[in-house]
Amino acid sequence: MQLFHNQVTKKDAANYRDIVSRPICLKDIKNKTKRNEYKMRSEVLEDLELMKNNSLIFNGPMHPVTQKAQELLEYANKLVIKKDGEIVNLETLVKEGGSGV
Repeated sequence: MQLFHNQVTKKDAANYRDIVSRPICLKDIKNKTKRNEYKMRSEVLEDLELMKNNSLIFNGPMHPVTQKAQELLEYANKLVIKKDGEIVNLETLVKEGGSGV
């Protein structure tokens, strides 16, 4: 099983959807990217934060899955900082109505 790649199914955790009201996974984020739903980097980071918070709610703060989600979010934030110039250019293109890709 690859963590966070796909939605949590009833088979994975029968009560997940009862506890987590806004499930999200990396596949969802990838699809939103392909559909150009993200206009700003903050929107992607918000979805990664949601994914981490969902794990926090469902698994608790000390669970290894939550810790991995936190590591993923931290990595994404570092990558955004590292690629800031490129991201600014892409965000500008999107604001101007360009495809950016």
